[in-house]
Amino acid sequence: QFSVLLVFIHPYLSFSQSPDTALVYRWVNVLASDSLEGRLTGSPGEKKAATFLVHEFQSMGLIEAQHGGIQEFDVITGLKLGEMNYMCNGECPGETGTDYMPASFSASADVEAELVDAGYGFHLHLDTLKRNDYEGLNIKGKIVIIRKGVPDNAPDWLREHATDREKVMMATDLGAAGVVIVLPSDIKLPELHYDKVGTAVSIPVMYVTQEHGQCLVGSKNLNKLRIAVSLEPVIAKAKNVWGLLPGSDPSLKDEYIVIGAHYDHLGWGGAGSGSRMPDTVAIHYGADDNASGVAGLGAVAQYFIKNHLQPRRSLLFVSFSGEEMGLLGSAAFMENPPVPREKIVAMINFDMIGRLNRKTLAISIGGTGTSAESQAILDSLLASIPLKATYSPEGFGPSDHASFYAKNIPVFYFNSGIHTDYHTPFDRPEKINYIGVVSISEAGARLALTLANRSHGLTFREAGPKSRTSGRQGLKVTLGIMPDFTAGDIKGLRVAGVTPGGPASRAGMQKGDIITALDGKPVNDIYEYMNRLKSLHKGQRINVDVKRGTEDVVLIVEL
Repeated sequence: QFSVLLVFIHPYLSFSQSPDTALVYRWVNVLASDSLEGRLTGSPGEKKAATFLVHEFQSMGLIEAQHGGIQEFDVITGLKLGEMNYMCNGECPGETGTDYMPASFSASADVEAELVDAGYGFHLHLDTLKRNDYEGLNIKGKIVIIRKGVPDNAPDWLREHATDREKVMMATDLGAAGVVIVLPSDIKLPELHYDKVGTAVSIPVMYVTQEHGQCLVGSKNLNKLRIAVSLEPVIAKAKNVWGLLPGSDPSLKDEYIVIGAHYDHLGWGGAGSGSRMPDTVAIHYGADDNASGVAGLGAVAQYFIKNHLQPRRSLLFVSFSGEEMGLLGSAAFMENPPVPREKIVAMINFDMIGRLNRKTLAISIGGTGTSAESQAILDSLLASIPLKATYSPEGFGPSDHASFYAKNIPVFYFNSGIHTDYHTPFDRPEKINYIGVVSISEAGARLALTLANRSHGLTFREAGPKSRTSGRQGLKVTLGIMPDFTAGDIKGLRVAGVTPGGPASRAGMQKGDIITALDGKPVNDIYEYMNRLKSLHKGQRINVDVKRGTEDVVLIVEL
């Protein structure tokens, strides 16, 4: 069946050899296989993927790969206990991991203070809905002990505000020096996990078993509880993989066009991974995100080799790791590039090019405003390729091209669209439009050839901010929308208006969209929407689920 498809590929191609659909199919199915376990940055699966890519680059004759083609960099992949993690009041002896365990989002700190029992730890005033477990209590500078979850028969609105982190934020706002969370008898002490957003709270937080919590509450030494939390990052080595096709022009071969795509993904998912199904621990295959882009990169390289094309400038093919953890690989690459940074004249980035709609043939190309010549070049190239491109001028965006734009390098960002399988275990190879990847790869190859053969380089232009706005935890964030307060008959939050240039506008949100989830957490009404925003931070990248008519749409929003 697959071989039959090859017969009907792209009759409009002008070169003797088209981008290789067989290569695209093979690369996607290797990278998104069970054995690579989701290619989590720094994991054994990522190392296997890097080994595969080095071998492929070597087989193509991309000469630098013969010398390794590897650039290593450090990443934080987890958390571990430091030397001081204990809880002591003299009456309730216990052990770390048996009776108590620090929360993964805890601050590393040592606090001794009076213990105050605050029930379930709610401090909520939501219009007519109110609950205050701190009434009559002075917790400033004290350690608060609260119960996880909600009491029996709690209303739904209270359950929506019962996350551990949110309760800790309520206690912090009231001046608490630390928090102890008592677990129900049927819940085990949680293991440590690293939240890639890296947002710890500002006070120490300790989970305790129900038995140990009962001991603490019944203790006579309530004024002498000491909590010590010490958490340390687990450091691993991650790898960028690169190969070089040398230029042919003596005066231009020392200038470089980078063609890039990230090959890392989310591993087995789980809490803190970025999965949109954080409660599901399963392989997140990442076939579209971004095995498709890496396969497209490979198809471009083979396209040049098969057609014996000799670009005047050199082409540098780079597969980045660490993109899902915050563009870490491309940032490391730009800090220590294998070629002079000032000689990199343009960057083409493939990220999620595997779901081209067979009817509309619609793609998005970002960064078109980062040079004076970009849009005219694309208009000319796409005239002979049946792809319908939407241009976005901004240079900064949720992928590795942002690291290049930050260094005043013109960028081109190819994407075939977000879908509901994004960051879930359902982003699998059988859902990839392989012929679509070939189409986008050919567009990228022709663009690379055009850029490489120009007598003059591109004229860089600034097009939007060059980085995320930095911020601290607790800083207020906004999507840049006007909520529809009158839409009380729907589940979610209807958007009455979108602020031009704001985070929602840049992500493609439209008036009339109904927001149903922020960063994987449900949004059922205005109150839940406002509460979800409180847990987000400036500079964070989140996914927002919206209902647009009968269609489910996922947007990536840079806050």
